[in-house]
Amino acid sequence: MNKRHSTSALVAAALVGAAAGAWLSPLRAPPSRLFETTAPSSRDDAGSAAASSAAARVPKPASPMRVAEAQALAQGAESLENLQNRARTDPEYLASLLARLSTETELDARGALLAILAGAPNAQLLAYARAQLDGADAQARRNGLDLLKMFPMNDADARDLVTQRLERESDPAALKSLIEALTPSLVAEEDAAPVIARLADLSRHADADVRAQAVLQYAQWDNATNTEVALHRALNDPALAVRRAAIAGAIGSSAQSARMKLALIDIATDPAYDDADRASALFALQRYPLNRAEHALYAQSQAALDARH
Repeated sequence: MNKRHSTSALVAAALVGAAAGAWLSPLRAPPSRLFETTAPSSRDDAGSAAASSAAARVPKPASPMRVAEAQALAQGAESLENLQNRARTDPEYLASLLARLSTETELDARGALLAILAGAPNAQLLAYARAQLDGADAQARRNGLDLLKMFPMNDADARDLVTQRLERESDPAALKSLIEALTPSLVAEEDAAPVIARLADLSRHADADVRAQAVLQYAQWDNATNTEVALHRALNDPALAVRRAAIAGAIGSSAQSARMKLALIDIATDPAYDDADRASALFALQRYPLNRAEHALYAQSQAALDARH
């Protein structure tokens, strides 16, 4: 494509601030309508911004990091890092934090505790998360899910726990949280296979939020051939949340096909979608060769965004 415009970068970058605040991991936050003042400086940066923008539409827990830092400093601690180091090296202190978490209901205080605990993803923490997930109490299960998200998926025990729970869980909200825990990691093909199989199943789940989160993660775990099938289906899903997740997946995945291109063109040129959706679809299309008719549609959609911004 010979011509690049800044507007789609501006629109697609609108949610980057929210995405950057997402819960201590590459996972993401609710949408904002504020626009960044500068566009990404390169095509790769722009694509990353669009992926963050589209992915940020899938609601995620807000980051407690700043709250924890403020509370730690207010209490005289040198830094959040010091508290995390203590949690990692002092089993008794870690146990005291977990005991407080089990009864804490105030959101800021919970956020502070979770931020400190995020620095100690060890066997003690995983055992506690497992026990909480086995509990009948809803708050205990929530604590277990929040703690489980702290573990990288190259941790075999944590990965096995997530995949086991994904097989047993039926509650859509809990399923969504478990899927969020599946942050892509470099693992052996044999170890990734159970994760991929379950995500493929969940990408067809009856609940739209579960489908959306599963599509977003599946696109990062599986190979391009299989991902194409799931992304094309999701780009045509009746639920907007799923289509938005599919746009993010199309940007972040190496999967490409003629039918995916047509679906993205439909989104980019459809005025029923908001500007952020259309801008993200335009970013995804920059990876495709376009014939003259397709390029004319691309340019028309880009011009419409330019005219409004």
